[in-house]
Amino acid sequence: MREDSCLEDIMLPSFPSLRERNLQTLYGDTKVSTYTDVDKSPIGCVDIKVRPLVDLINSHPEYITLSSCSGRVALFDPAGTTHSDVEQEVKGTEISGKGRGCWIYVTHDIEPDLGHQIIHALNKVGQKRLDARNSSFTEKKSTADINNEPPITFKHEPPLLHVGAATLEAGKKLLHIAKSICAMRESGLVVTDQRVTVELRTTGTLLCLPIMFQITSSSSKVEELSKSVSLIPNEDYIKSLADMANERMVQNEVLLDKLYHTVQNELFENKPNLKVSTNNGSIGDNTNQQYHISLQSLPPLNLWKSAAVVIPRNDNTTNVDLIAFGGQGIGPETTSSNNGTSKRWDAIFRLRRINGTWSECWDTLTTDPSHESEEIQLETSTGRFRVKQETSIGPREGHCACVMPSSNLQTNKTDSAVLIFGGRTSGPLSPTNDLFLCTFTQSEEKNQSICLGKPLDIVGEPPQPRFGHTMSVLNNRNYLAVIAGGTGVNADGKSVSLSSVYTLSHMNLLNNESAGSHFIWDRISDMPSPRSYHAAFIEETSNYMFVFGGLKEVDDPFGSSDDDSSNMMMIQLPFSGKSNNIMNIDEPLPALIGSLMCS
Repeated sequence: MREDSCLEDIMLPSFPSLRERNLQTLYGDTKVSTYTDVDKSPIGCVDIKVRPLVDLINSHPEYITLSSCSGRVALFDPAGTTHSDVEQEVKGTEISGKGRGCWIYVTHDIEPDLGHQIIHALNKVGQKRLDARNSSFTEKKSTADINNEPPITFKHEPPLLHVGAATLEAGKKLLHIAKSICAMRESGLVVTDQRVTVELRTTGTLLCLPIMFQITSSSSKVEELSKSVSLIPNEDYIKSLADMANERMVQNEVLLDKLYHTVQNELFENKPNLKVSTNNGSIGDNTNQQYHISLQSLPPLNLWKSAAVVIPRNDNTTNVDLIAFGGQGIGPETTSSNNGTSKRWDAIFRLRRINGTWSECWDTLTTDPSHESEEIQLETSTGRFRVKQETSIGPREGHCACVMPSSNLQTNKTDSAVLIFGGRTSGPLSPTNDLFLCTFTQSEEKNQSICLGKPLDIVGEPPQPRFGHTMSVLNNRNYLAVIAGGTGVNADGKSVSLSSVYTLSHMNLLNNESAGSHFIWDRISDMPSPRSYHAAFIEETSNYMFVFGGLKEVDDPFGSSDDDSSNMMMIQLPFSGKSNNIMNIDEPLPALIGSLMCS
């Protein structure tokens, strides 16, 4: 066993020359630099979207990329050739040495009019086949012969990479990343005496369907083509197929991003610090500053649309607890109820950093079920609040959480308090406007006592039920947080993105400290355009909230072409109640779904 392990760590004699040769081909150099944009792939260069991942892998001394594709949508004609006007825009397989046939359409991008482009390409092939039937009277084929020609193959292909590894052990590491962390289940190793090749691939989003022609007329006139040739399935079906392919192209980008960050975290021990310069200035006087950011991989939570907060421990150290509420996914690997099946969770998870070192796994925090539905007064560092105790937030996703700011009048109170708002408990038509208050009491043994409840004393009209919103801390007088945007349900029962903005504050309405405080909802304004799954950040010195990215229309996951969908917005809080677009951004920012900001 020891000898086998040693053999796995021995570098293959052929790897150095392979690595040098491929680096020269890609970059014209022996290190990662500018692409030469000359290779043997059908498009003649490395896909733009996969280049960051290719560069990262090639910057590691134990790996070299052999081929790559960021994913594509394509039409393949098995009966076509590369010597006609129809196929001039893409290279055929005869040139690349892969046999007969040709690609009649290929794109590696998300195309808003993909359906029309595909139908146009198919019609050109249909015209070619119709012309071929009428080109010679003596060799004229029958309609049945034409209809029996090989169908066109419609394909959506996920990302695909082949990577050469210096050793068998290095190949196994990369394979583990692909299969176990990034869910590229069909990945594998090809091992020979000369080379270890890691194939990074998945068929999870693969589409491969035949599209056929039916020719019903002998006319070869272009203007009568639509009457002579019909597509099977019809054009409406092909447009729907194109929409599905676009959705999967978005999934391709998400997979590439996850693969990039996982490779970076797992294979690079010394990650470079990132410098961020605020050269364009900002509200306040802190211009031209540089921030040094250190990145570290943490144990996977395996949940998305969860809500998380960081709670400093009350021991005058840098120790903190990272708390996550609910979410959708399979959950942490150490959780007993993790059976590999995705679901909505109602659990509260914790990851601890003690003396600069993070825990190796998440643990689950529990409340005392014996006190469910009891009314109690919760003592927090913000104030005293009357709540009805709950055992959990219930299975939900798309909610938000924030740590309540401390009150100067409550300096003797040490409990950290967290607000949780909204989320959905099942499908997209089941948003909520639930408000929870959760406290974490830390004892000398560093165990946490949790109390979770729904506040009973609330004044004002609460926000419309929503998920995918933001909840930002607002530490100004009695204000606690700002709720902005999200996805809700309109009067017709359809999901819509929301633009409303609410503040949550607290006040002792009876001027009696023992009576506790009330929560107060107040709708202050609407954003210039609706947003969900966006990001928001409050600059406290000026009371402005910045809103960036997100989804403008629920049924338009690829964004809108309107100008305001690519701009940052700012909202003045909470006194003037007005909002407006920022006009001093030098370049429009791209609209992003699931963007993140933090204070």
